[in-house]
Amino acid sequence: MVLACSLLAFACDVIADAMNSFAYAIIDLDRRIPAVTDTAEGLAQIPAEEPPPGLHDLTPTEREVWRRIAHPKDEKYKIIYDSMGMSKRNFDKHVNSLYRKLDLHGRPGAVRSWGKFGV
Repeated sequence: MVLACSLLAFACDVIADAMNSFAYAIIDLDRRIPAVTDTAEGLAQIPAEEPPPGLHDLTPTEREVWRRIAHPKDEKYKIIYDSMGMSKRNFDKHVNSLYRKLDLHGRPGAVRSWGKFGV
């Protein structure tokens, strides 16, 4: 009987501690919610990045080249230009024109810019 009472008292203490912890968590959460809301509102006010000026000057072929080099399934340029029916020289001209118009400095930049501005 004494053991049962001790276990019951221990269980009550554990439950009381858990309820106190839960109450403090709710109070802490109430304090944090305004900060989260303020942060979200602040982020919403950050202006979106402007697309590069040359974006609208891209030809349909340059857009297709951009799409293809920005997607990881076509890892090698040879696979891309072969599948597009282009010579390496012609493909390189389109890539260089794309990079110049969008002010890019390599394939990683093309991947990032496709994620932001790809059409």
